[in-house]
Amino acid sequence: MDRREFKDLEQVERCSLIGTCLSSADVKKLLKKCGYRTKGITGVEAHRMLVKHTADDAALAAKVSSLLESRYDSSGMQWMNIAVPDRIHLWRRSLGSSDVAHMLWAGIVMGDEEFREGLLTDFCAYRQGCVTLAAKRQDDLERSHDETERYQEKYKASRQRERELKRERDDAVSRIRELEHRIKELEQKVSAFRTNSPEQKNDTDELENKLHKAEDNVGRYMEEVDSLKKKLSDSEERMEELSETNAAAMEQINDLLEQLKVREKDCSVCPGRAECSRNVLLVGGITKLKAVYKEIIEKSGADFRYHNGRYVGGEEMLESGISWADVVLCPVDVNSHRAALSVKKICRKMDKPFMMLRSSSISSISRAMDDMAHS
Repeated sequence: MDRREFKDLEQVERCSLIGTCLSSADVKKLLKKCGYRTKGITGVEAHRMLVKHTADDAALAAKVSSLLESRYDSSGMQWMNIAVPDRIHLWRRSLGSSDVAHMLWAGIVMGDEEFREGLLTDFCAYRQGCVTLAAKRQDDLERSHDETERYQEKYKASRQRERELKRERDDAVSRIRELEHRIKELEQKVSAFRTNSPEQKNDTDELENKLHKAEDNVGRYMEEVDSLKKKLSDSEERMEELSETNAAAMEQINDLLEQLKVREKDCSVCPGRAECSRNVLLVGGITKLKAVYKEIIEKSGADFRYHNGRYVGGEEMLESGISWADVVLCPVDVNSHRAALSVKKICRKMDKPFMMLRSSSISSISRAMDDMAHS
């Protein structure tokens, strides 16, 4: 069985093998070993660099070939020794599974021209199917983004009204206590008027006026207390309704977020896996939503780090995070102006891709991750 050298493969063959059989870490490690600069480059850039240079750099091509041979030769050879009809049947069943890597390697390196052409036709059709599915998923995600934002706005308005009702309730409770205290004082005065000494009773008209005035005040205050208690009861009923509405809205938001957190079941067989950005740094945003941001980003297959945008520790902490990251997300609505400027400056200095986001909402972060996956 004749073998082809990796450096002699067509560009589409090298691209398919590198993208399917090697991780971003593998690609960068191979480039670094052969003297290529990898610091600060993305997975996309590393993939393209390796595909390009394995055509004319024999040492680099040999290292790639050696790594792929050590991983896939044994299982690939077993597959190639199967009768052609059964081999093709297994190949087509493997598309979308973890077995695709060793079959693609063996078929391209060891197969004859006709077999290779059939193999690549199937593989390209599979990739086209992935693109079509991704486009449909993108449409679904955009609809989910819009629906999520509507529910978030509804939830935000409802929470604001709930806070206002709580303030009104607290004011009403305080006013009721104040009025009840005044009523008690006035009742004591009325009682005192009714038990005046004989000398004081001579001034009957003045005492009667004071008595009537005190009783009127008691009556007015008691009416206000009753009104406030009614308002308090109505507020508490409304707050209970809002609480139920908020719970329903949050449940709907969580359901929608589950739809947004789309990932392949097995990243190792995703044709675009080599082009994924693996390390994502989020600078700024709503600190209380950090756990939600983390879940969204990690569900997309990336690693997550967070910087709250505050300038404690100066630029060093920010530089450390950006140095680690493959891409930086920086929402500008909840962030310090200084941090946003520093993100741009440091990313340009380190040649790191960054995205300045208008909103720190959950849907905005989800959309940014989705844009990254399809860019």
